[in-house]
Amino acid sequence: MRSSEWLLLALLASGQAMAFDMERDDWLLPDSPPLGRDARPHYDRLEFARINTTGNDREPVYSEGRQSELIAAAARNDVKAVETLLKLGTNPNAATDQWGENALMHAVLSGNADMTRVLLDAGAHPDMKGRGFTPLGMAALQGNVRIVRLLLKAGADVDRKSNDGNTPLIAATLMHRTDVVRELLACRPDASIWNRDGRVSMGIAAQEGYQDIIELMLEAGLDPNVMDRNGNRPLFWSGRYRDISVMLVDRGGISY
Repeated sequence: MRSSEWLLLALLASGQAMAFDMERDDWLLPDSPPLGRDARPHYDRLEFARINTTGNDREPVYSEGRQSELIAAAARNDVKAVETLLKLGTNPNAATDQWGENALMHAVLSGNADMTRVLLDAGAHPDMKGRGFTPLGMAALQGNVRIVRLLLKAGADVDRKSNDGNTPLIAATLMHRTDVVRELLACRPDASIWNRDGRVSMGIAAQEGYQDIIELMLEAGLDPNVMDRNGNRPLFWSGRYRDISVMLVDRGGISY
């Protein structure tokens, strides 16, 4: 037995001894045996490469000064303060950090079309995400047609997904935002894009019985036989809704 082990036993046996403290007395403990090769942690090199590529291995870059003031002004829905800060040359694309809030997303969340216009006119990027959503995706969810129009006019990507896996068209369809769907269809979105569940917008509308949205999609020239990830067509999902089924069949829809 090593001398340190004898000393440890003596201290523990002594009534006069102080209580063992892990931080103070760790030198008395025996050395841990080295880990075997199989016990060592294994790291996925491809996963590391993905993290490195997306920038998630970096410390967040926080906004400072006027950039923080701009985000705060947008958060409290203060259009005049936002205009003043932009006139002073404040960057409208600043974010609280690499993954956080930005002024444009605050404007969209509050439904403030005037603030959205001011920010876009000052150069705010129409596709910069906040809270994991694209501005267009959030506006589509909320059904704010004015903001949708502003974002599309500013060049927003009509097919860009939010982090929930939904395109703006899918988001608007899920929430039955008919007027938003009409605006999006005018920009010729790709209606064949799947969401995380492997669904497409027309199939969702057919399943939910949204006849008005189906009419808009067919009038816009969308394929009535667009398939989801499982190979199901809109007619497959419209079984409970005869009127929708008839519309799809009239446009050449089939169920297989």
